[in-house]
Amino acid sequence: MNYSMDLKLKEKNYKSILERINHYVRRKSNFGDTLPTKDALFALEMSYGAATNDIIDKIGKLEWNNSNEAYGFNNKFHIIINADTMHSELYINDTIQAEYITIEDAKEAAQAYNTDKIREELDIVANENG
Repeated sequence: MNYSMDLKLKEKNYKSILERINHYVRRKSNFGDTLPTKDALFALEMSYGAATNDIIDKIGKLEWNNSNEAYGFNNKFHIIINADTMHSELYINDTIQAEYITIEDAKEAAQAYNTDKIREELDIVANENG
């Protein structure tokens, strides 16, 4: 495949990725060219990957309230400062998961956990759909 082979899903502009893939496929069809199967599969995989990452970015971001609580994908996150150690304790669904030095570290861990859970669910659905 030509220029579209250099697409990287690490780009944050997923709409741009999908537009470039769409442009490539349409350009081939407009000139009566056939799209090689490997290129079509590559375009499909890139489109799926970009859409998946876009979903994760949009629904995966945790919004923390003043009580250091956030609701994620099927989980409630809560951070409590331990009075003895002054460390942040991360609770997921009222079960302690870990202790962190700062609240920001605990929030980063919660964000990573939430993102992983969404990605797992999307992978399960993709595998069920073939």
